[in-house]
Amino acid sequence: MNIRKITFGNFKSLYNAAFEPGKVNVFIGANGSGKTTILEAIGLLSAAMTDRVDSSSLQRKGVRLSIPSLYKSSFKDLKRQRSMIDLSLEWEDDCCTDKFRYDVHLTTPTDTDYWKYHSEAFLQNGEKIWGRSNASQQQSNSYIGFFLIDNDPELTTGRKIAEDFSSYGIFQPNTLTLRGTIPDPNQVSPVGLNGGRLAEAIRTLIQQGESDKALEYLNEVSQTYDDTVIKTYCKNEMVNSVLSIYNSRFEERRIHWEVQVSIGEKLPCSEMMFCAILSNVLENAMHAVQELPQDKRYIELSLSEKVGHLLLMEKNTVRSVPTFADGVPVTERSGHGLGARSIVYYVEKLSGQYQFFMEDGDFVVRIIL
Repeated sequence: MNIRKITFGNFKSLYNAAFEPGKVNVFIGANGSGKTTILEAIGLLSAAMTDRVDSSSLQRKGVRLSIPSLYKSSFKDLKRQRSMIDLSLEWEDDCCTDKFRYDVHLTTPTDTDYWKYHSEAFLQNGEKIWGRSNASQQQSNSYIGFFLIDNDPELTTGRKIAEDFSSYGIFQPNTLTLRGTIPDPNQVSPVGLNGGRLAEAIRTLIQQGESDKALEYLNEVSQTYDDTVIKTYCKNEMVNSVLSIYNSRFEERRIHWEVQVSIGEKLPCSEMMFCAILSNVLENAMHAVQELPQDKRYIELSLSEKVGHLLLMEKNTVRSVPTFADGVPVTERSGHGLGARSIVYYVEKLSGQYQFFMEDGDFVVRIIL
């Protein structure tokens, strides 16, 4: 089966776009131009077509998790703006001239973690042979994709492409996972989406081919990876990894920072969500202090654990006092301000508390989880 065309509508920066894939596809563009958004839109389509759409299914596809509003169209000023995200896949059968298409229309979560199916349809040669919508009887559960599990015999050809498409994932290896410093949260066989067990997988393939020289070279590469030391701030490896990454980034940008950490190996909340909060806090601080002369770039971070709660306190210098709306810093600059909204989203997910405020001319974030 050959995929002929993928269409996206109202997803992030993709208002109405189509993509005709070949065997090898290269996306070239400036930062923020939508390259990753295209890959994530395909991941969203794969999840919708083959399972259901929620945080777990999107993460398995390698889609970056975010607050629901950030998945919607970025074109807020357009008239007749649709609230749904529209996705479509077109393909041809290798053994005949038939052309197929799958359409799905989704709405982002509100009070649950699940995306809602507004409608699904399967077409053959332009004729609709299966479908459901809010008005159909099949819409008894609008949070599950029925295309793959419906027993209609006319969907046999469609199920084949759906099964193939279900293995889609965005491979985005990072150094810490490649080194084995942190586990791969998206481990699939034989290689995780973040590069987990990549060296082992390659080594196994080479062993099957009995290539001694290649094995020797791969072992040398693995030893080179091990030479880089991750700093130990606490007993939690994932927190150490996040802090080590930003320590390197701060050093590159000549940012002075002080960090105090006194937390245990196991956190009283989701490690992934806490590290998402921590990363956003440090990322925001880094961007803020970079606007200052080098001698005024200061960041202070304190992480502690008391009575079963995590306490995060971050303070950084700023060029000017930010604007606050409902206690959260906001900005009119395009592409900025998303970090604070993500912090609020994850803190609320963990039933925590947050504060953003100014103190003695410095910007302060205080979080309790």
